[in-house]
Amino acid sequence: MKLFAVGVVVVAAMQPVSVVNVRTQPLVLSQADASPSKNWNPHDATVKHEKLAGLGYMKGSPHYDKSSEIKISTTMKCIMNLATQYFLIYTVLAILRTMRSISGGPASKALLTVQQSLATVAYVPMLSVLFLGVRMRAVQLSQGQTDKYGLPMPWIQNSMQVCAWCVLVQLLLVLAVPVITGRAPECDADGNLILNRETEKGGREVSGHSVINTMMQTIRFFAMAALYVGFVMVCVGAFMMESPAELKHVWGKDGQPPVSPAVNATMFMAYLYFFCYVCLAVLRQMNNPHHASMVALFNLSCSCVNLAPMMCVLFIGARMRALQIDPVHGAPQSWAQYCFYMCTASLYVQVFLILFCGTVVGAQVEKGDYDGDVRFRNFGNPSMFSFLTALRWIVMFSLYGGVVAVVTSVFTIENKKDPSLTPAISSAMNCVMNLTGQYFFVYTGIYIISTVRQFAGPLVLTKAGKTFDSAKATVMFCPMLSILFIGLRMRALQITNGNGAPQGAAQDCMFLATWAVMLQLLLCLVLPCFSGKEVETDEDGNVKTSGASGAGMFLLEGFRYFCMISMYGGAVGIVHALLTMTPENANGKGSLIPGYEVPKPVSVSETVKGAADAGAPKLF
Repeated sequence: MKLFAVGVVVVAAMQPVSVVNVRTQPLVLSQADASPSKNWNPHDATVKHEKLAGLGYMKGSPHYDKSSEIKISTTMKCIMNLATQYFLIYTVLAILRTMRSISGGPASKALLTVQQSLATVAYVPMLSVLFLGVRMRAVQLSQGQTDKYGLPMPWIQNSMQVCAWCVLVQLLLVLAVPVITGRAPECDADGNLILNRETEKGGREVSGHSVINTMMQTIRFFAMAALYVGFVMVCVGAFMMESPAELKHVWGKDGQPPVSPAVNATMFMAYLYFFCYVCLAVLRQMNNPHHASMVALFNLSCSCVNLAPMMCVLFIGARMRALQIDPVHGAPQSWAQYCFYMCTASLYVQVFLILFCGTVVGAQVEKGDYDGDVRFRNFGNPSMFSFLTALRWIVMFSLYGGVVAVVTSVFTIENKKDPSLTPAISSAMNCVMNLTGQYFFVYTGIYIISTVRQFAGPLVLTKAGKTFDSAKATVMFCPMLSILFIGLRMRALQITNGNGAPQGAAQDCMFLATWAVMLQLLLCLVLPCFSGKEVETDEDGNVKTSGASGAGMFLLEGFRYFCMISMYGGAVGIVHALLTMTPENANGKGSLIPGYEVPKPVSVSETVKGAADAGAPKLF
């Protein structure tokens, strides 16, 4: 019997063993001990079954259910499509400008073509933030199970894809012109291709009733119409979205929550944004000399609404922070939500004043010193002029005051039941707030300088005004970078039941891009203090080094290219991270450079807290 029992034990030990949550290391044998009969290990045939909380079995387990994979949402695919177009064009442009600066000489046809294509991606930030807002609405109503319940509805997702591809069609049309005509393309300010002008000498004719011209005009108008229709469908879909019947109990007696003020404000800003650009496109296409004044007015209107994408990013970020604290009923503070609408109303009033004064009153309307500002001249009625001037200052104060209040709300919101349960602000949100702070710091500085100069005279703060004006170019990438950061954060939460974080390498990419923008801004603001000369930036926001010489020039050039590579490389790294993110690696671990972590950018929350601890007065 003893021999029989021993035999049973040996046979059982030779069978494969299934283990849950067991990680085994491969057995390393020396050549002398490589004999299987001498060094048999019962765990050589171990089958590993790994799980993540709430997500079931992971890849590698026989029980893994491939149908349970959470695919990248259509929203994020569209945002990546748009972001790829946006950053690819600017990257190619930076390379071509660098080549020109090295070789000298006039601008090449390729450089002129890419410069004209910039206008075609002007819609990208506004479309991307609108898609994010609608996606957040779907996540809330489905409690994170958007694929299971089919939210947003398929026709909304199709509309997003139409918008993304129409922007690409416009871009490809611009890039195809040199191939077809032999000359650089021309676009109007809203990115629409101009095909009805005669070519330069030597170029093949495409004007008139040529087949090529007709085909390109048809494609252009189809793309424009489809883009605007798709935009309207996305906005309508956000209001029509309903919570699944299975989740009605989550909302209680009051039913599903209405569209949040953050998404509402985003859509209203998007309406205004596209209204201005559509009207400008139609007026330019009519090409009627009698409409020249209206074209000028809508040009000014477009300069006002250029602030909309960054404000919408801020609103969506504040909403996302609130949902992080309370996924069901989370919302920013009531006063912060009023500020959403106050900022939105400020832009609407600005556009109304432009159109009213330019058409009804007959006054001369001029662009101010910065985007979002206008000035009025030649009023016949002094009382009306005083009233509109006062209204203008109230509107601008409301706009920038509202932005400051919303930023403050992100860092002061707490869990209502227990403040100690308030989660820390994520790295992505910290970077977004940092970029938002940089962006509006520049525009607030311009606003204050413009105000002082208007009352004290045009010769006051001249150098400071030009410095801040140059700094605008350094922060122009802030909206699109912020959108990528928020999108990556949403993806990490989606595939981990709200418990994950972007990969460590992806967070390093966020830090690099944020540092790059910040360092460029600091160089732009500090350099005039030491050189005594006015600083200039190129179209990419890089500080020009034409005034430097010797070692200083090489140092500034090296710094310039380091910042440029860090920003574009960071954007590419974020897109790559989004495509390769899995539940296993969405844990915030790892680094871009092995053994080295990129320092975190300055945290706005820590700065505000430090100021409060030092005795600074609280805003709220």
